[in-house]
Amino acid sequence: MAAYELVTVSGLQALLKFKQLPKDIETAAYRSINKALDRARTDAVSRMQNQVNFTASYLSPSGNRLNVASRASAGNLQGKIVGRDRPTSLARFATATKASKQGILVQVKPGSVRYLKRAFFMRLRAGSGTETQSNLGLAIRLPMGVRPRRADKGGAKQIAPGLWLLYGPSVGQVFNTVRQDVVPATLDFMEAEFERLLAFNG
Repeated sequence: MAAYELVTVSGLQALLKFKQLPKDIETAAYRSINKALDRARTDAVSRMQNQVNFTASYLSPSGNRLNVASRASAGNLQGKIVGRDRPTSLARFATATKASKQGILVQVKPGSVRYLKRAFFMRLRAGSGTETQSNLGLAIRLPMGVRPRRADKGGAKQIAPGLWLLYGPSVGQVFNTVRQDVVPATLDFMEAEFERLLAFNG
């Protein structure tokens, strides 16, 4: 499964040239990296929610969709945040789980809603490889040869002749748009925390 990563180490790169570091310096280094990782993940979540209507629970660490995949330790001054690039059913962005006369109302971007007039909910098998809510998918039936908009960009997948399952952006896709934006503040925080820990231990 493809994923997007943010590796945190650059701000302390100079330390990597040493084969052996004094214990207090190494400890301060990996602790500052790990604290910066948590801060970077929180920052990324906030930025992602400004773009896409992901709930806080959906992006929580326990969901394993955006998480600190590895932490720094003695002998390994590197940590990693990973955003999982698994398709997100458009049903997750529906404002209700039943269609109205106007269709199904979805809100992918905060503050922007639209009706999908011909879409309908369908039950998906558990383990379908799609991020859903209660295994509920959003589908549309079209004439043969007609494709939904954004099908070429991963917004739809044909699951039967004329039947398409609709998708919103994956966590990994949205994380990829913000991950470089969180780097400057992350590095500044990491270096400041490293200096603070050294001063505290000194």
